[in-house]
Order: sequence, then C-alpha cells, then structure tokens
Amino acid sequence: MNLLSKRRRLFRDASARSLFLSIVVVVVAGATGLAIAGGFEDGVVSFDKRDYVQAAESFRKEAEDGDARAQSSLGEMYFEGMGVAKDNTQAIYWHEKAIVAPVFKTVV
Repeated sequence: MNLLSKRRRLFRDASARSLFLSIVVVVVAGATGLAIAGGFEDGVVSFDKRDYVQAAESFRKEAEDGDARAQSSLGEMYFEGMGVAKDNTQAIYWHEKAIVAPVFKTVV
C-alpha cells in the first residue's frame, strides 16, 4: 500500500481529520513554545464546527503569511475538497510550502 493510500484512509472521516488537526496544533505550539492565537486558531475553531469554507479562508490568510501549520492544513483541505474545490495541484503546492517554511518566524 502506497503512502497516498494510507493518507486517504487516515483522513477519510471528518472526526479523524478534526482530531488530527487539533493534535497538530497542540504539538506544534508546544514544541515551538508559541501561543496559538489569531487566524490559524480561528481556522481550527471553524474546522471543528465543520464550517469548512470559513476554515479554509482563515488558513489561507495565515498560509499566505508563511504559517506552516496553516499551509499544511490548507493543503489537506484541497486534498479532501473541504471548503474548497478538490485540487491536488493546490494540495501539493501548499504541502510543499509547509515543508520548506521556517518553524520560527522572526518578530521585528
């Protein structure tokens, strides 16, 4: 079984996706020591409420500002077609941006 098949199975039901995104938020915030607030948190709240269009909009704003968590989340939403049209090209684009994004943002 290839990696793509495993990922599809993992994200098949909405509760598993919601749990996964919540775990990612907690782990990333804890590992980086960053406070979770603003657009990304709003996206997670919207996602948990199953308001996928609003979640995608919140994630997009943060993703465009370089937030790797939002980039990865937006990539998954494109992969699954949740709140956005299913688009594997966009999914790959956002996942690749998340991979190369710096973990820490410099505050000036």
